[in-house]
Amino acid sequence: MSIDVLKRLSLNQKLLFGSFVLGAMLPSTAFAQVSGAEHPLNTAVPVYMTQTYVDVSGPERPLNSSKLPFLRETSKQYVGGAVAGQVGAEGLLSQTNNCRFKDIDTHRSVKAINYLYDRRVVGGRSACFFDPNAVATRAEVTTMAVRAAKVTMPVSAEPKAFVDLDLKASSAKHVKAAKEANVVHGYPDSKFRPEKAVNVAESLKIVTRSFKSDYTKVNTQLPKSNVAMDQWYAQYVNAGFNEGLLESNATRIDLMTQLTRAELAEMIFMIMENRK
Repeated sequence: MSIDVLKRLSLNQKLLFGSFVLGAMLPSTAFAQVSGAEHPLNTAVPVYMTQTYVDVSGPERPLNSSKLPFLRETSKQYVGGAVAGQVGAEGLLSQTNNCRFKDIDTHRSVKAINYLYDRRVVGGRSACFFDPNAVATRAEVTTMAVRAAKVTMPVSAEPKAFVDLDLKASSAKHVKAAKEANVVHGYPDSKFRPEKAVNVAESLKIVTRSFKSDYTKVNTQLPKSNVAMDQWYAQYVNAGFNEGLLESNATRIDLMTQLTRAELAEMIFMIMENRK
């Protein structure tokens, strides 16, 4: 269309012409990004080719929320140091001012947190604070599980294990270690989403795979629960029963519920103690 013709067009005609040109320049199909659960293992066909992914992060957990009824908590006595400092296991703290965690003394998970800190499995989120009621992230559960299970660490975080990892974050090496050990597998778009809130299903997978749980022994409680046997997470719930991470008589397990840092500490404490 010539310049002279364009000048004679009305405003509405110009807008219509511009929309037509722009539409011709864009792809005919738009792809929306979707998120969902970790890629299941031992599947002949990738799950994202056979089913629709949905977000599985679940509703946001409020602070000071009550205990999840299907998760076990330690009854063992442990009195340890839990002196914050030296190393922040999750890569969120590196400090040298010796001070005890100020926010766990009256918390129901104080024993588990003390136990894990003394074994250099967990650190605080800020100086002298563990932040036990905060929702844990995928990077944190991976780092804690890898440290607790003593998974072999890579020499370097490079090349990236997933495209969205920050190489400056110390969790990058832990996530890479987990990927190399066949513990985590990320999302179909090659991302790991390290800062995404972690849910019960993902935590059971990452923790039990880090500790190389036996998935062949079917727990008698699994068929009595609300967990569908044909879902990717069923084997990890089964391992959760066998490892004593879930209440032995639990029938309803809210797998999409986000896990707090304290609950994650309890889960890892349990499996470490059971492996003694």
